[in-house]
Amino acid sequence: MKYCRTCSATYLAMSRCPRDGTPVSAEGGDPLLGQVLGGRYRVLERMAAGGMGQVYRASHVRIASLCAVKVLYGDLASDGEMSKRFEREAEAASALQSRYITRVLDFGETGGGLPYLAMELLSGLTLSAAIARAGALDEARVVRIARRLLVGLAHAHERGVVHRDLKPDNVMLVSEDDEDDVPKILDFGIARVRASPGVTMAGQVMGTPEYMAPEQFFASDVDARADLYSLGIVLFEMLSGRAPFEARTPMAAREQHLTAPLPALEREVSAGLNTLLGRLLEKKADDRPASAREVIEALDALGKARREGPTLKSKNPLLAVARRRSAEEMIRGAIQKGAPLYNAGDVKGCAALYRSTAEELIALELGETPEALRARLQAAMERADGAEPSRAAWELRYAFDDLLFALTRPTTKREPVADAASRFAAGCAERVGVVRVLDQAALIAARRYEAGQPEVVADFYRVLALALTAQLRSGRCCVALVARLDAALEAAEDAPRGAEAATLLGAAFDEVRFEAAAGEFYEVPPAEAAVVANSEQIDEVADALVRAIGTGAVWYNAGDVDGCARLYAQTCERVLGGLKAVQRNAALKKLLAGALEKSKGQGADERAWTFRHAFDAVLEAQRVAKAPSGVSAVGGKKRG
Repeated sequence: MKYCRTCSATYLAMSRCPRDGTPVSAEGGDPLLGQVLGGRYRVLERMAAGGMGQVYRASHVRIASLCAVKVLYGDLASDGEMSKRFEREAEAASALQSRYITRVLDFGETGGGLPYLAMELLSGLTLSAAIARAGALDEARVVRIARRLLVGLAHAHERGVVHRDLKPDNVMLVSEDDEDDVPKILDFGIARVRASPGVTMAGQVMGTPEYMAPEQFFASDVDARADLYSLGIVLFEMLSGRAPFEARTPMAAREQHLTAPLPALEREVSAGLNTLLGRLLEKKADDRPASAREVIEALDALGKARREGPTLKSKNPLLAVARRRSAEEMIRGAIQKGAPLYNAGDVKGCAALYRSTAEELIALELGETPEALRARLQAAMERADGAEPSRAAWELRYAFDDLLFALTRPTTKREPVADAASRFAAGCAERVGVVRVLDQAALIAARRYEAGQPEVVADFYRVLALALTAQLRSGRCCVALVARLDAALEAAEDAPRGAEAATLLGAAFDEVRFEAAAGEFYEVPPAEAAVVANSEQIDEVADALVRAIGTGAVWYNAGDVDGCARLYAQTCERVLGGLKAVQRNAALKKLLAGALEKSKGQGADERAWTFRHAFDAVLEAQRVAKAPSGVSAVGGKKRG
């Protein structure tokens, strides 16, 4: 350490104080000792040095109390923007009032203009010291500490403050109110200062590489999920006595966080905790829990499950959540065990593990709408049958990923017809159930479409269509639904494997979904269908419309109605502009131009349905023209 005798700043690297030009030297000791900061805090002794500044024990000059004072290094304080940023973050940190966050009592500047923070003085052991002493902590103790840390994280995140450098060295374990292991998070809200412009060099990443989320190596502005990843590293270290990724250089650490699979724990822990650990340490932020509150709920559910045991047969709606979490745990546990087997070359072992897990999952009630999830697993198992082990393992892994996606994201609650569910629930509960199943099926199919796997969607839709027809045959008010699914299955049998079969079954699902909600059908007039189908560019137009529907329907179901309507309008205009001025295209041009004209002045929802109705009429006409004689040509009215 080097000190400036003029402003009392501490420097790590500079040879001359940029604030006043004074040469800096280590001789004479720290000039801050004995000074009174802000007229209130007398500096007694230096306690520690960190990445941003030095921490001193101080006493208040007017009341009998001790506190800790952190003073920013002169290297950082010399930057005016850094000082302003430090003050803004100090204000944010001082507003945090959680038992599990070190309280900021005051902030200001020393007589020499150095920013400082006054904080509560803690007496205890850092979490890193506790781990070093014990080697690995008892699971119950780990869960207790983790839950308390999460309460502190949730408090800060909900107020817009992200730590960015959570690690065992930044957690102090203290005894408080006759309770042991009360964690106190240090430096909350101040770590983000490190990414301030003018302080870091181009490409420089600040933080502790062993505990940084993958996105922190590339982005200076990260959200709360980066803290959750760091918590996962801390959780792993508490359970094992060491961090999961250990490297000698920051570059090596970065590569491990970005690409290396999570190593298995070298001890037995509960399956639920192991699964949660895997979720926290997902490489992509979107795959992690969305918030600290969600992780708290997961920990509480694990504790409750251990106390009460699983109950899968009850119809109590609260148990649907437990069933969903049980399925999630099974899937994540299988992936965590199977992926290392695959990477080590035991592909057959991985495929066998995935298959046995899929069979167990099929026997469960998977969430509130198990039909879609069970169909996805059955389709994957059929695709894996007879495939070489590597292909079989991936087919089942894709299904697991789809199930995790669907289980952790609620299905859309949008109904195109006002109060449709309540009007038909009394007459036919199966109708309402079908709507929910197909909503969840759309979520799953969207992922496979995005991955360029329409053939997987086709097989999934076929299994689901067969399951739904078997389920609905007992409902007398569902005869039309069964007939539409039967017709689609028959048409799909004659279609090439892949995109065309998926499109046929997907269109049928759209029709069934909205007929189930509204009890209405739209009949395509045979004469109109024949004229449109005779258009010179019908196949070219149909391809463009299928692509637009594939994207637009996903947007609509996700709530982006404006985006869906805009995409459909642009597609309609583009198709019309590309139609040749020949007589055979006249009917097709009239149909699409009519939709474009009708959409003017409509709201986004009505515009989306106006275009979708026209697009479906075109696709239905094309299908009828190509279908063998005797196949029904029933289409749906509204199929966003």
